[in-house]
Amino acid sequence: MRRSVALCLILSLAVGAVAVARRPVHPKAGGYAGKVTNANGKGSVSLVVATFVPRPGAKPRKGPQLIRWRGMLKCEDGSSREIGPAVFAPLHGARFSGRSKAGGRTTTLHGRFLTRTRLAGVARVVTTGGGPATRCDTGPVTFKAHRR
Repeated sequence: MRRSVALCLILSLAVGAVAVARRPVHPKAGGYAGKVTNANGKGSVSLVVATFVPRPGAKPRKGPQLIRWRGMLKCEDGSSREIGPAVFAPLHGARFSGRSKAGGRTTTLHGRFLTRTRLAGVARVVTTGGGPATRCDTGPVTFKAHRR
């Protein structure tokens, strides 16, 4: 009798833990601040989570926009420089992924919300061109941020 009661208690706790783990995350809008967590970038990051209209006439999309960050752009000729362009990433549940192209430069941002007010992500810039000085890459710049 005791064994069956204990087994039922353990099973109900396990099912409850799974139900809590699968609860959907609804990110909270507002400003987020954090820091870079690897050697490909440096300093702090700032994001805004809101509903944006990417271009006039487009469908409004909710998601984070990375507005302040720094990554070290390393080129094939051995030169390097700091870069940190803004990029928007639409939400897909608790995950986000986006890309911005400008000339020969592609900026990507992807990640996920860990809770309603915390997120982790990766930003990257890749440039293409005809010579080694214009073919550059920051590598993945990882960061964590929380709502201010």
